[in-house]
Amino acid sequence: MGLFNRIKLNKIKRSEVVDALVELNKQQDALLSQKEENTAKINSLFEQGKNTTDKQEQLWCAKQINILKKENKSTMSRLMYLSSNISMLNQLKSALDEKDFIKLNKNMSLNKLFDRPQDLSAFLKKLNSQKMMHEEKMSHALDAFDEAEATYEENEKIFGETESDNEILAMFEYAQADDMGKPVNAGQSFEEMDFDSEPQQNNRRKVSEDGLV
Repeated sequence: MGLFNRIKLNKIKRSEVVDALVELNKQQDALLSQKEENTAKINSLFEQGKNTTDKQEQLWCAKQINILKKENKSTMSRLMYLSSNISMLNQLKSALDEKDFIKLNKNMSLNKLFDRPQDLSAFLKKLNSQKMMHEEKMSHALDAFDEAEATYEENEKIFGETESDNEILAMFEYAQADDMGKPVNAGQSFEEMDFDSEPQQNNRRKVSEDGLV
């Protein structure tokens, strides 16, 4: 075909390789068909020679079989050559596809940013430095919040319970118990209260005598 004699490797077009592969595959198919046809003739001649008693006819069948076997041997050599050639061209086609793939991606605008690794390295180092500085500032801010929270103390006069507050709370407690018909002890949870105990009843009478309820 003279493919490599006509053009240089760096100027080979994929379409030319594909055309060459198509041609080689046609040749291969033709040789395979020829071999199959010869094999069928050999089998037919063998049956003919086996079934005849004429020695001359048998000799003729034998000679024809040998001719066809030689043709098949030659055909197999051509087929092996074509197979190797097809394999090489397929690899060349794959290489050209890889070349086009790399070229396509290389020409993308963003990929051009990677042409200078030293610039990319400097950019990433600067980015990491800015990130670390920002994280350090955030860390200091979080420390400030934690420190402020740790030193904060509630004002007892504002948030604490004074004696007068406790008296009013006790009134709430006794009033709620009175609504239920059961006196309770101040300071006890609902589950802990003994509604039938004498101290609870005495406490309620005391609160009533003092004018709280």
